[in-house]
Amino acid sequence: MLKRKFSWVYWVIGCIGLMGCFSKPLEQTLWPQYSNAYYKLTQKWLREKKLYFGLDESVIVDCLFKSQEWRQGFIQQWVKTYGLSSQEKIEFARHIMDESKGYVEFFVAISSTREELTKLKLPYSLWAIFLEQKQQKKIYPLDIRELEWAYPKVHKFFPFVQEWQKFYLIRFPYVSNFKNLVFTGPEGKIVFSW
Repeated sequence: MLKRKFSWVYWVIGCIGLMGCFSKPLEQTLWPQYSNAYYKLTQKWLREKKLYFGLDESVIVDCLFKSQEWRQGFIQQWVKTYGLSSQEKIEFARHIMDESKGYVEFFVAISSTREELTKLKLPYSLWAIFLEQKQQKKIYPLDIRELEWAYPKVHKFFPFVQEWQKFYLIRFPYVSNFKNLVFTGPEGKIVFSW
């Protein structure tokens, strides 16, 4: 019996030892999506906030600021995924970068134990959503659209999402600097800063 226990210990130690023989670190072997450059870039521009009401009710909002840097990474990921030609890449990149000149845009993934808290729409929603500038000036969104991509596509380009979340694009008029993105309403206030 004691010999059998030690054989398991040796087996586990052997497996761990063999992991050192792999050409990739253990993290890359077990969780490859967490070690790629696009995932790390996305994490840099992602903010997550949780708001709790009582013991078992909450809302979780993941918000990605689609910065110039993030858009460059997105373009590369799209080109790699869809195998775009050089000409297609140039046109796609121009389209994505031109969008950023006219708008400030965010990708939002939201989930809640209460369905009504996940619905974002203009002009009426449980949430007032606005950009806050340093002079306390508020800028309201031009557009809030639910993203209607299939989940595998959403997850490829926004690798932090979960299948049970709702996905939105929120677009504001272009401002060169803003202090915060604010979600506020009857259930509380969520403030994102970059």
